[in-house]
Amino acid sequence: MDYSIVKLPYSINLIDASDPEKLCAFHTDLQLILGMLQYRNKMEELVGYVNQHREYFSKLDLDTYHAVQAFLNSETRLRQVMKDESEEDEIDMCKALQDLYEEGIGQGIEQGIRELIVRKYRKGVSIEEIADFVEMSCEKVQEIVEE
Repeated sequence: MDYSIVKLPYSINLIDASDPEKLCAFHTDLQLILGMLQYRNKMEELVGYVNQHREYFSKLDLDTYHAVQAFLNSETRLRQVMKDESEEDEIDMCKALQDLYEEGIGQGIEQGIRELIVRKYRKGVSIEEIADFVEMSCEKVQEIVEE
């Protein structure tokens, strides 16, 4: 296989988006968008960053919104949150991320309750006692135990 170096008639600049000091060189929207990459796996910090720059992120155009989806590798999750707002010209990313964050907290709480139910059942606690403790119907607790 022949690998050759091709000289292009233009230069390509690579950006290390994980280095906040280098992002300061950008004086456009790109600085804020790339700044989000630092928090892509830290939802709470991402929400904080977006809220810190609320003025910008509360009025994203669709193209920028799609770029954010791709950069954060969260196209499916953000698309679900934004279904209703996607028909508008501007998207409030602050609200979308806050909704996504709260949804994640709710799912975590629900998962924790399910795990508690299963643990208590395995320790011999009756369905009725568990249902009373977690304030669910006996039928729902039974469903969770049988999963």
